[in-house]
Amino acid sequence: MSARREDPILEELITLKCGRKLGYCEHGVSDGEPVVYFPGAGFGRRCVPTPFPNLLAEQHPAVRFIAVDRPGYGLSELHPGRCYRDWADDVQQLMEHLKLDEARFLAHSAGTPHLAAVCAFHPELVKTASLVCPISPILGNPPRDRPREKALSRACGRFLLLHCGGLLDKLFGFVVRFYLPFLPMPVRPLSPTTHAPTDWLTY
Repeated sequence: MSARREDPILEELITLKCGRKLGYCEHGVSDGEPVVYFPGAGFGRRCVPTPFPNLLAEQHPAVRFIAVDRPGYGLSELHPGRCYRDWADDVQQLMEHLKLDEARFLAHSAGTPHLAAVCAFHPELVKTASLVCPISPILGNPPRDRPREKALSRACGRFLLLHCGGLLDKLFGFVVRFYLPFLPMPVRPLSPTTHAPTDWLTY
């Protein structure tokens, strides 16, 4: 097992029917089981939610992990006034581009309402859906008593959100790899000898 995760096997920017751009990355292996991933807030197409390098390629079957930038994140252009139905339609066009009739879907935190929308509006695309730490859709206006945000802190936060989505993922992976030798028992990903091959996809 290598000391670091390999670079994405594919990074692409596609043009949707409305003319907007949508960015995504593929990780793992190109002929593996397709899994479409919607990251949580602050993460984007380069986020792979595991600190274990090469995990996607070592699964049985191996995984073609497709992480997508939502509008306004990373490579994907903003979509003012969008709703969850709009996102579901974007995903349908992405699936057509990928030549996939269906796939397994995985979402974390703020990505889970977007996966729920795909399940509701395009269920034919969904082979399985896994929602990790799900939250309800965020609606309405911010509270009136919210502290005022300084321009510099807001600008820094926006920059990190849009352009450094994988930073926390890399930091977490570094911390885990650093502390692994000091843990009292071995820590490893799911083993095909003790779990069904695709259990980790369906939790």
